[in-house]
Amino acid sequence: LLVELPELGDPVGHLVGSRALELAGRLRPFPVLPLAFLRLLESSQQVRRRRDLRSEAPDVRRDAVVVGDAEPVWTEILADVAAGMLRRRYQSDFDIPQKDVFPQREHFHGKGYLPVSLVQFTRGCPFRCSFCAIAKFFGSTHRCRPVESVVREIEQNDLRMILFTDDNLTANRERAKELFRALKPLRVHWASQVSVDVAADPELLELMAESGCMGQLIGFDSISLDSLLWMNKGANVREFDRYARVIERLREFGFQTWASFMFGNDYDTPETVMDTVRFAVENKFSLAFFHLLMPYPGTQLYTALQREGRLLFGDRWWIHPEWRYGNATFKPRLMSPQELSEWTAWANREFYSMQSIASRAFDLKTNMRSLIKLLLYARFNILVRNTST
Repeated sequence: LLVELPELGDPVGHLVGSRALELAGRLRPFPVLPLAFLRLLESSQQVRRRRDLRSEAPDVRRDAVVVGDAEPVWTEILADVAAGMLRRRYQSDFDIPQKDVFPQREHFHGKGYLPVSLVQFTRGCPFRCSFCAIAKFFGSTHRCRPVESVVREIEQNDLRMILFTDDNLTANRERAKELFRALKPLRVHWASQVSVDVAADPELLELMAESGCMGQLIGFDSISLDSLLWMNKGANVREFDRYARVIERLREFGFQTWASFMFGNDYDTPETVMDTVRFAVENKFSLAFFHLLMPYPGTQLYTALQREGRLLFGDRWWIHPEWRYGNATFKPRLMSPQELSEWTAWANREFYSMQSIASRAFDLKTNMRSLIKLLLYARFNILVRNTST
């Protein structure tokens, strides 16, 4: 069974296509139901017309295609499989996320997972950042589950520590406020991913704190205005002051900030990498993640780099046998690809050095605001240090 989620954009190539088909082919002889989920950012017509997937894995055929979100038709698919009547195509939609569907969390018990429960309230993001595959896939739309559905999922499973897996939890502020008001009596602790403009709404911040928010992952991406404009980071450039007011407002409410940065834009140099790491340490971010800028197929960034002849690995780095995670996939403007890869790795090592971990811990407003926050800070900093440096 191959489940595809097409629609919403230009041809994306096959980011996981060939690997998914390869795994499905290996599973086919076994008495199991092989599943391969693909998110292809191309139209239905292009899916029918193109033969690339089949040519890359000719021994595997597509048994079924789902167009749209999988949840609305998943029960129907399983029933058809059981009856030996699987259809070639199932038409779904991009409507209410996870409509009337709840995960069977008992499958995770006793298997060594972190004591954090994953829950989703929204899908998509309304912004149009040039590098973002999420914006391309969802067409810069943002859809919310009913608040009562989220509350029911939390109550039925007695969830206490929650990570909302949303791409931008607070993009719809009024719906987010509705959710946070409903979370207050549940006495949960939670975190998620938000954009920097969350700091512009004091009522939203107060509701987040009252509902149990511990902190947020925020895509700062760069501390250079030129770089942010180059990446089309509209929310980040408004009244730009290198995030001083944003960071201070988050600290006032005691939120731990998990900052995300990317290196490789046309203004990055070894000096800007070092400056970014200093910025992250000085602001005592609880966690920080330093990524290589990745040109995902179908995005504005990919199209621009392809047009300029700057992509490596024959333009299709995601299936090239020589590409490895941590290697640059294009030619930066002011560094070599190897320098970009090495400086990005250096940034992660430097931020998670023992000296940095110790110095960032001493922040009475955030990391040392409570015992639970200090324990989370220590646990996750050591975890990231041991796994990514």
